[in-house]
Amino acid sequence: MADTEAHAAWADTHERARRAPLRAAATACALVLLSMPSCRSFDSQHSLQFPQTRMNVRAGEEGVWMGGDSKLFGSESSWQSYLKMVPPRRVSMGDSATLGGMVANRGRTTFMLDLDKTCLFGNDGNDLGLSLQWMGKSPEIVRELYTRLVSPSLRQAYESYAAKGEVDVVIYTRRPQLLNYKSCMTGEVLGLRYADWHDAAGQVHIPATMQQAGDVLEQYCGPVLDEEEEHDVLKGLERLLAARDAIALELGLATAPPVVVTATEKDLDKTARHLGLHTQRIVLYDDNVALSKDSRVVVVEPLISLPSAQRDELLRFMQQVLPVNEIDEDLIIYLEGANPAEQAIRHDPLTGHLVWWVPEERSGRGSQWRLLDAPKDAVAQASLTAQKLHLKLRLSASCANLPLVCSDGSISPVTEPASPPALDCKVLRNTSRRSEKSVELIGV
Repeated sequence: MADTEAHAAWADTHERARRAPLRAAATACALVLLSMPSCRSFDSQHSLQFPQTRMNVRAGEEGVWMGGDSKLFGSESSWQSYLKMVPPRRVSMGDSATLGGMVANRGRTTFMLDLDKTCLFGNDGNDLGLSLQWMGKSPEIVRELYTRLVSPSLRQAYESYAAKGEVDVVIYTRRPQLLNYKSCMTGEVLGLRYADWHDAAGQVHIPATMQQAGDVLEQYCGPVLDEEEEHDVLKGLERLLAARDAIALELGLATAPPVVVTATEKDLDKTARHLGLHTQRIVLYDDNVALSKDSRVVVVEPLISLPSAQRDELLRFMQQVLPVNEIDEDLIIYLEGANPAEQAIRHDPLTGHLVWWVPEERSGRGSQWRLLDAPKDAVAQASLTAQKLHLKLRLSASCANLPLVCSDGSISPVTEPASPPALDCKVLRNTSRRSEKSVELIGV
């Protein structure tokens, strides 16, 4: 009797195993579509929950469950057997991220913003902010100036994304002088360092908690700077944070956004990983055409002129807080030596007197920023594609009894050892890559 029951149990298991290859192949496809470049195995401290498809990860620990679904298997025992042979995989979220980083942001869009000639008029305001600092104006006055330099296209683009889902704002600017500082005293180039805020690309990430430029400078740990050099770096940080605060005010943000400063070409992937963000849910707005090959970048027309009303308000403000006839001769010489297209002062053609100068935007030339496809729509499309692939495998007679054999020769735990030629994992990966390419999370 015992032998009969054992034989019946074996036959039942054998029959389930015979029908399982298709389910296993579909699961493998799903795993490939969901997988990310950097993966590590879970350790024994993590507990599995079945039949759910999530890991019970302790708060603060990295990782997100990237396994299959028990519904694809004929029984709980098949599912358990599969998991014993094919352990769940863990996706690394970067050294600086926690569970609240990438996992919390998986369904959010990251709105990355360049500063100069994108969010702000001119090259750092074409020295208007520097002029105020040169003449001893307070950081509060500098902040007021930057609120008048913001692109009129910024708010509308942000609100368009925010209307479709949650949005995180990150400022991503190229300011070499804050990293590879050329001394105002000796001309020597010094590599500046700030606490442990640097990522693998050498960029510095300034947390939103930094309220004043002095707070940032307190974290400085690079080469020793003399008094003049330190003052020069401090003023550069003041202008940077003034720009950050102006953008936060324009967008109505409850807190200041983080700021990423680079001295070289921008790297979206390394920046996203350091911040714990989804690399394919990023939209970067920048005036640098060299970045146009990246489908996540929207190249905008450089902001080198302002609409009439905004220009007039800016000139009134400058004349009110710093009349041109009160500035130092040395500052005049400095400003007149700027690129003609970026000069902040000019001689009035009628009176011959020096005046603050801001180019006026030609009527009708201003344009709204182009929007990328909503990431959540692309995610839905990717999910639909995965479902179609699953259905195609189910309906394919040629795949009905094929086992799943990986490139290393290991056989899926839910397939029979003896079977026709195997379906190689490489084929599945290549198929998934083609599917992913056609449904990128953010399209041009």
